Amino acid sequence: MPRYAVVLEDIVTAITADDPAVPGGFVLEMMGTKVFVFHSALDRERVVKPVSFAPLSRDQVIATAPLPGPGRREAGFRGGTAIVTGNFNSDTGRIEVEFLDPPLLDGIAEPFPRIELGPLENVLSGAITVRSDGSTIQVNSVDATILPAASAGPPAAGDARLPQLEPRNGFGIPIDVRKVPRSVDVPAGGGAMAAPLATINGYFAVPGQPVEGVAPVAYQGYDVVIDTVDRAALVDPLVPQIAVTKAKARRKPGTAFYDLDVQGGLTAEIGPIGSAVTRFTNPQRVALHRVEFDAATQRWKEDPVPLGFDDAVRVVPGKPFSKWQVRLLQLPIPPAPFDHPPTKVVARMMSPDAILANGGTSPVSPDGEERVEWIKG
Repeated sequence: MPRYAVVLEDIVTAITADDPAVPGGFVLEMMGTKVFVFHSALDRERVVKPVSFAPLSRDQVIATAPLPGPGRREAGFRGGTAIVTGNFNSDTGRIEVEFLDPPLLDGIAEPFPRIELGPLENVLSGAITVRSDGSTIQVNSVDATILPAASAGPPAAGDARLPQLEPRNGFGIPIDVRKVPRSVDVPAGGGAMAAPLATINGYFAVPGQPVEGVAPVAYQGYDVVIDTVDRAALVDPLVPQIAVTKAKARRKPGTAFYDLDVQGGLTAEIGPIGSAVTRFTNPQRVALHRVEFDAATQRWKEDPVPLGFDDAVRVVPGKPFSKWQVRLLQLPIPPAPFDHPPTKVVARMMSPDAILANGGTSPVSPDGEERVEWIKG
């Protein structure tokens, strides 16, 4: 009997670790029903965090320790949000997230099932009203904690169940938030740079309104993006850098072709702050490669043949960053292990001076646009 594609998005009410129907997997309860998640989905990194879409392990999913935040009591992801893209199995009568190899391409089943799992998310966006001290920032007069990134290393590294992204600018390049001024301190219109605005993905430690005996509501930010073109704000202004900021792959139903749209940014200038800079040629060449899981070797494998190229151009003359986009239509499905639309991609700068830089993504959505994690090489 066939499988039918389903999509669910709701609050997770329970997580069961040991269900005999999914050995090595787990069961989510949401919307008054159960979602059976197989070990194969975990193996193929199809259970992911929000924003970065980096994979979650089974231990991280079933963990009961509360996520960071004063007064938080929810056990792990219970009470959080799950976005499930899976299948209704007409044989078992269950909603299942199972990675089949080869995937089902019959037009009614979801060939690449996936779960995005995280806390109950809130988005904070607007003017920076109090300059960041590196661990906190105030946006629209709302105080936010900036949760540590994985790059902070132990013992400062944040909770591995969260995206753990470094703060970055709109081009995807890591920045030091302490070097970004308040929005009101930058003249509006013209000038050396635009007033910086911040967008933070995160959650309230205690959802809802504060109650007596519970710690005050505190906003926890695990993804900080600040629109600034100030090179002085970079974490590393000396090394060429490239980032992927959005990625979308879509197979054309009933065909052996797919479309791919990947966007990102890169540094157009490097060098010591306050000294003469090295300006890269304009435009700069970017090559895009795909990375896939090779079942024969049980390893992720990068295809040495580029998917395509783009010439990154400066959005505003004289600014130290450029944007790029690789948009490819009617790409043929190649032989295994690349016999489906990409699930990961890596972008590389082709400039001889930028040989040290590269950027990558966690899984690319097969059915929608996503912002993806920048990975430093």
